[in-house]
Amino acid sequence: MIVVLLSLVSVAQAAYLDRVDLLETDSSFSSGTAQRVSEQAWWLSFGDAELDRLIQTGLEQNFSLAAAGDRIAIAEAQAWTALSPMLPSASVDFAHQIKPCPEIGFAICDFAIPIDPATGQPSQSAPDTYTQGSLYLNAGLQVDLWGARWNSAKASRLEAAASEGDRDAQAILVSAQIANAWFDVLTAREQLRITEQQLQLNIELLDVVQMNYEQGVGTSVDLLQQRQGLASVQTNLPTAQVQVMLQEQQLAVLLGENPSQPLELPRSVLPDLPGQPTVGTPGLLWGSRPDLRAQAARVEAAERREKASRRALLPTVGVNAQTGYSYQDILEMQSQQQWTVGAQVSVPLLTGGSNAANLSSARAQTDAAVNSANNAYLSAVGEVEAALSREQAAASGLQAARVQALAAEQSYQAALTEYVNGHGNYLQLGQVLGAHYAAQIGALSAHRSLLSSRITLHQALGGAWTTTWTESTP
Repeated sequence: MIVVLLSLVSVAQAAYLDRVDLLETDSSFSSGTAQRVSEQAWWLSFGDAELDRLIQTGLEQNFSLAAAGDRIAIAEAQAWTALSPMLPSASVDFAHQIKPCPEIGFAICDFAIPIDPATGQPSQSAPDTYTQGSLYLNAGLQVDLWGARWNSAKASRLEAAASEGDRDAQAILVSAQIANAWFDVLTAREQLRITEQQLQLNIELLDVVQMNYEQGVGTSVDLLQQRQGLASVQTNLPTAQVQVMLQEQQLAVLLGENPSQPLELPRSVLPDLPGQPTVGTPGLLWGSRPDLRAQAARVEAAERREKASRRALLPTVGVNAQTGYSYQDILEMQSQQQWTVGAQVSVPLLTGGSNAANLSSARAQTDAAVNSANNAYLSAVGEVEAALSREQAAASGLQAARVQALAAEQSYQAALTEYVNGHGNYLQLGQVLGAHYAAQIGALSAHRSLLSSRITLHQALGGAWTTTWTESTP
């Protein structure tokens, strides 16, 4: 009978394994070096000591990351709970009761009183109450013959491993958010500097227009227009100043610090883009991306739960033992030692369809986990491809923006020289000055966009650092 049951389980298991198929493409990405992704933390490639410090601080203090760690502790506790049915159980049970002596029926107290041989009557009257109780040591073990409980416990442990993958994915997100926030601070500072520079240029230009007007070279319209242009730049200054403050506050939140308190941040500029990292192949994403590692762990956990559901259809076996004492005190204490050893076998016959329904649900959950994992994998491949394409476009955009900014600077200097020498007109100069400001902001924005594209690429690639970062984090 046992051989037949095991054969049926093996056949069902073989059919079940054929259903589990995670995607893994053999192709390479459309661009980039196909070597394995670097094992060092991605932000180190920027060579920015302040960025290194900020990310390390964030990994230690960020509250969303701490919450992800708490969820791991919850999952690990649940894994131990799932393991407990496989372990022996033991308890000490004590009972003590005081009961009245019955007046009619089975007079237990009367039987306990000795008879006087001379009279043939009880030698004393029966007490009103008596006591009785017991003290037992109980032990039991549910024998996991078919591995049903083991598979359930293993599934819980895999779900805890998936929670670790979720935490590591959160670490990637937090590191990217901090890098973006730091670069946003630097961008806002640079935009403020450009705005202040433009303000100074407009003040100097107003002096020139004022002088030309006083010398009869310029017109009052030129003077009024320049005053208007100066006022327009002055209105941009408070907005630029507030933007710096807002970006620093956002960075403080990511660092787990009070945004009401100013951060002590050094003066710095946006870094140049490092060389392109190695991107590996699509198939390597299963190991380098923690969210995919979590998906794979959940697939295996669903497989284990399906195994457990299938083996729950088989008989269960349990053993138990008890030893201890029972006692009774009517006129004097009397005790008796007792012990028992036993075993139970339960064969499920009719369960109202619950076992079949549980197995059907477990099969569906396995299929759902596989489909979710495969979808996450394809999305990850798409994210890498999109990040590579965006970086290429952003690099071209930055190159063009810098050429435009240089041309705008040269155009402004030429127009200013001609105006001072009396060969140009103010309308043209004002337009060139506005284009100069816009070109500087455009180049700054293009630089920031390129850095953001690189950060997004690192997010999409993951990296081996996600498996070791907790070793250097308290």
